[in-house]
Amino acid sequence: MPALVYDFTDFSGQLGVPIDGILGFPFFRETLLTMDYPGRRLVLAPAPTTAGAPKPAPRTTSLAFNNERNTPLIPVQMGAESFVVLIDSGSDGSLSLNPAGLHPRFAHGPRAGTLITSLTGDRQQLTGRLAQDVLLGTHTIAQPIVDLTDQLSSVGGELLRHFTVTFDQQHKLVTFVRDSDGAVTMEPRRNPGLSFARSPVYWRVLSVIPDTPAAGLPVQAGDLCVRINGEQVEKWTFDRYAALVKSAARITYTFLRGAREIDLEVPVCELVP
Repeated sequence: MPALVYDFTDFSGQLGVPIDGILGFPFFRETLLTMDYPGRRLVLAPAPTTAGAPKPAPRTTSLAFNNERNTPLIPVQMGAESFVVLIDSGSDGSLSLNPAGLHPRFAHGPRAGTLITSLTGDRQQLTGRLAQDVLLGTHTIAQPIVDLTDQLSSVGGELLRHFTVTFDQQHKLVTFVRDSDGAVTMEPRRNPGLSFARSPVYWRVLSVIPDTPAAGLPVQAGDLCVRINGEQVEKWTFDRYAALVKSAARITYTFLRGAREIDLEVPVCELVP
């Protein structure tokens, strides 16, 4: 099995958990791989000898995917237009959309978003909410929040978390199952206007998002944050911090300025309603 040798130190810091390696899609080509996002579990089973798509049901859809390069590419629909997306289970984003050749309409935005760190480097998001629904097989994603990209369009964890996703590479099928009826809806994207690179001792500001309350405060890229709401940053896991941003009206960050510590109270805004 081909392997990529990589230093995951920075990647681990961003997620707040130690990452020693990544298992790629080809690794599971001889198994039935199920990613149960609602149940927070991964299930491996022997691959079926015959095509094992579940019986049609309102909460289930199966799609053929392109497996010529061991890559899960599937077609999706946006209004009257169809395009191909990569199922990117390693991303916590929603729908990364390459608008080339398409005609997306926006209910809000697009506007500048956070700086995203990935294995391929840092990039500034351009994000907005579509005025159109997106169809994932028989599942409707109602006016999703999308991040524009010049790379291949992809769906990440923010959308996949609504499904149990099963890959059958032997028969080139991927099945999406929901545990509830109706369209998938996405809550507004909230943000304090700051993006960080994380380490156990401090979080370094990567960018300040324009046209947010943080842009008017004395904080800039390169500043070091040592506490959040009075607690050392090492106590703030990725999930805990995400929950805080989702619910809090304001967050107090403690920054180092030379030998001094300075507290800044930053309002959390709806980056995309």
